[in-house]
Amino acid sequence: MEADLSRKGRRMQSLIAAQSESGRSISVFCRSHRFSSSKFFWWKRRLRGLARPPVPFQDKILPFVRVIPEGGIGGNHFELSLGDGRVLRLPGNLAVPTLIQIVLGTGRQ
Repeated sequence: MEADLSRKGRRMQSLIAAQSESGRSISVFCRSHRFSSSKFFWWKRRLRGLARPPVPFQDKILPFVRVIPEGGIGGNHFELSLGDGRVLRLPGNLAVPTLIQIVLGTGRQ
């Protein structure tokens, strides 16, 4: 992240750390350094966003579809249509964490 920041970004990063260590409120700290608290919060959000790893499917809106299997809940298997022609046929007793990993894995090409 450090290499991606402008000189102003690095300055704001050090000011945010200094405010945290100072024990003063953000408004008092900002007034003493002659910049607005709204700008302080803007930079804090921006820098926090740069530090996070990207989330899979972050920029996609995935529709939620309620699934009611034929024959009721608890059958031997169920099918999950991915909407692009692919269909997953999965055991009915599949654990939720495993299902999540499978679905997330299907988005990788």
